[in-house]
Amino acid sequence: MGKRSQNRLGCIFMDTGTGERMSNSHIVSVLVVDDDLIHCRFMESSLKEHYHVHCIHSVSEAIDSLSEGELQPEIILLDFNMPGADGRELIYALKDNPKIRHIPFIFVTSESDPSLQEQTLGLGAVDYLIKPIQAGILKRKVDNHIRNHQKNSALYKRNKLLNNQLTDTIQELQVVQDVTIMALATLTEVRNAETGDHIWRTQEYVKVLAQLLRQSERYCETLTERDIYLMYKSAPLHDIGKVGIPDEILSKPAALTADEIEVIKTHPLIGFNALSHAESLYPDTQSSFLKYAREICCSHHERWDGNGYPHGLVGDEIPLSARIMAIADVYDALVSERAYKDAMPHEEAVSYICGQSGASFDPYIIGLFEKNHLEFKAIAAVSEEFASNYSPMSIA
Repeated sequence: MGKRSQNRLGCIFMDTGTGERMSNSHIVSVLVVDDDLIHCRFMESSLKEHYHVHCIHSVSEAIDSLSEGELQPEIILLDFNMPGADGRELIYALKDNPKIRHIPFIFVTSESDPSLQEQTLGLGAVDYLIKPIQAGILKRKVDNHIRNHQKNSALYKRNKLLNNQLTDTIQELQVVQDVTIMALATLTEVRNAETGDHIWRTQEYVKVLAQLLRQSERYCETLTERDIYLMYKSAPLHDIGKVGIPDEILSKPAALTADEIEVIKTHPLIGFNALSHAESLYPDTQSSFLKYAREICCSHHERWDGNGYPHGLVGDEIPLSARIMAIADVYDALVSERAYKDAMPHEEAVSYICGQSGASFDPYIIGLFEKNHLEFKAIAAVSEEFASNYSPMSIA
């Protein structure tokens, strides 16, 4: 059997005979729950050389002591049949309390019924010992299970630390991504002489439509919450290609000429190519976010009837994210005041958009928009209050 040794600080260690020490900071505590006083004394005498042994003679007392933190054992040796409640009641109490549910337990009982052994092991017991048990076997069993518990606890703590570090890193990367998106989108808004709340409003419109589609019969099995999240995050980049449009065209307060319109129509491909080039620099990275960003950037000016640009896609050829973005973008353009036009009333904008069902826009999405257009009106109504915190001019 192992020996005790003491370091210079007076801490007691247990050598199990395998060269391993059970603890480097305290004597390990063992709780015995058994109403048989003679058996309690036997287990105490068998284990006291290396452990602090606490004996409790009822399940209710053990539950109270453990729940209140009076005892913090490394392992519990538990009888099955006791007055008032059997050992299973203690197990149920352990499982219901996150502070003590990690404590391993061994049934040490005179019950030899195989079905009872199977049941208790199914409850999570690490072992099942039948009385009478030899002192040497008891000590080895306790040694082994405590050692395994300590190793598992150390591994759990290490994994939890690593998981927390990974979570912090992911959150930091998410913040960097969000800041980068908003910086690029804000740059576009400043050059386009628009207010920064356009970014926020179109994001919110996209989210509303995507969530409605997620709840619909057609898309409930194919559109996920992650898809909605990525569409929402990608939406601010829909006009990023406008950074490549000359200022005299982009900021022109009057109507554009036919040639100038053709120049404006190049912005979806400018943005798409920029995003594609950025992604090509990291060929081993598959980014769902960039996928949606490319779709929205390139195709939000396509029309359901095929008369849009830059590729003249028809119907379902247009990515779903871009079909959603098209409605959000047009609605916001209609109800927003610009240097060259007044804001259109909400009801008139809704009427115009619904009138374009099957021409400019996906009829199925328009059906959902028509039934839920007041959500768009509510978002537009609060945008003025939000703009003071979101405007690119205030950021600049």
